[in-house]
Amino acid sequence: MIRRKDIVEKTYTDIRFRIALHLLFWVLLLASYYYFNTISFNPAKGTPATYLLAVHNAVTIAAAYYSLMYFIWPRFFARKRWGTGILVFVGWVIAIATLVSWGDWLIFNRCASCGERLAIYSLD
Repeated sequence: MIRRKDIVEKTYTDIRFRIALHLLFWVLLLASYYYFNTISFNPAKGTPATYLLAVHNAVTIAAAYYSLMYFIWPRFFARKRWGTGILVFVGWVIAIATLVSWGDWLIFNRCASCGERLAIYSLD
């Protein structure tokens, strides 16, 4: 029987186990995005945007998480460089918001069926 203490210890000592847990998490997140896109009242339901939006959201969140936890946090906040850290963090938030907007624009403007479907539900 595997004890909880052994699993926690393995998470911090075995890099392969840690990577496997991360991959499992992101696959589950991607699957949940896709599932919720297919059952919701999403105007893009039934178009390629259903899976494109799921991939876009999962990749964006992964990029945001890993850039924050492995670049911004250790270089600025862990070293107590608060002023620079806050400026970099604000730039990071703007960059992530731009990435999300650009990705949505690409999906709905480059996918003809997605754009047509969205135009039916759009007020303008």
